[in-house]
Amino acid sequence: MRRATQRRAHLLCAALLTSAGCTYGAEVTHTLSTDGNGGGAPHDPTMSSGNGTAPPPPATCAQIRAELKATLETTFGETGFVGVTSAVLTPECEPWVGAAGNASLDQPMFPDRLMRVGSITQTYVAAALIALAERGQLSLDDTVVQHLPGLGLNDELTVRTLLRHTSGLRDYLDPSFLEEAAANPDQSVPPELLVALGSTPPAEFPPGQSWSPSRTNYIGAGLLLESVTESTVGTVLQDEVLQPLDLDATFFVHESPAPVPLASGFDSAGNDVTHLLHTSVLWSAGGMVSNALDVARWGHALFGERFLDEASTWELLDAVPTGSGASYGLGVYVYEHRMGELGRALGHHGNAPGYQSEVVHLRDHDITVAVLMNEEMSSPEPYITGLLEVLTHQ
Repeated sequence: MRRATQRRAHLLCAALLTSAGCTYGAEVTHTLSTDGNGGGAPHDPTMSSGNGTAPPPPATCAQIRAELKATLETTFGETGFVGVTSAVLTPECEPWVGAAGNASLDQPMFPDRLMRVGSITQTYVAAALIALAERGQLSLDDTVVQHLPGLGLNDELTVRTLLRHTSGLRDYLDPSFLEEAAANPDQSVPPELLVALGSTPPAEFPPGQSWSPSRTNYIGAGLLLESVTESTVGTVLQDEVLQPLDLDATFFVHESPAPVPLASGFDSAGNDVTHLLHTSVLWSAGGMVSNALDVARWGHALFGERFLDEASTWELLDAVPTGSGASYGLGVYVYEHRMGELGRALGHHGNAPGYQSEVVHLRDHDITVAVLMNEEMSSPEPYITGLLEVLTHQ
């Protein structure tokens, strides 16, 4: 397996115009948490499993961290091409973070490297709007035209239909516009234009009649944030979400550029597409940057009922079927049986050119896992599944 991994890494370096100093995934894994024995109860030799043998003692936090590290390495060796970072939060142990592979052609990946999180941005935007609704600054059932009368939108569209992706608005980022935007990476695009592109007739379906993810919905949600608060999206997200939760490694880069370079993002052909698009193109639909630990902390707070009040959390999770085995609430995917009998899982995935990401929270176990990748060649799913198996002993 190791030889196959190294061969794939050599091929990647060749595809990326060959550079000395490429570092190969499974050999470069870093963890930042310290070892310890928290979370493990003492073994009682008088306990029996019913067949005359004592049950195995529960794993200590140090053992769990070692298993998480090994799982990340193994999964990268089997499926990875460029780089990956991950973070895990559990009730019993200190946060764990790990990384494998490369952040660029000549730099190894470290757990704190920043990456684009794509549509995970929508969880922050939805939560900020719900928080404003908690304070009575708007209602989730307000029509969009009440707050944005100049966009020419269907007067049946509500705040809720935007956040739930049931508006029927088409995604503005079709292949034609993506090609045009990529050809002009220094050109800013007004969010009103993005909404106009996505709302040009015909709609995919009448408002509330079906479900289809569309970035146009969350561009509209960003404009709603600005209209209701008379501020900017970045300022609202900072005030409502990032600052209260001390998410100091998360940035809405259209307004607050990241203080350090991002891990380079590579498309499926091995091209560096880190800066393929102007930051305005994804804006409030996918324009945030973060690291794995901050994404995990955010998911732990939002999905673990540590951010919104009980009534607002109910609104968040009031979901409609997507037709793919999950339901979708207000900026959150709801999986009733993500992994067998582990109970309800909540989360979101993200895609931006050169990057993929996913965060998952198991409600019954109060466990959160985040995975960020700087490649389009593989998927976060094997990492999420493997790490959750370690944490839940499946």
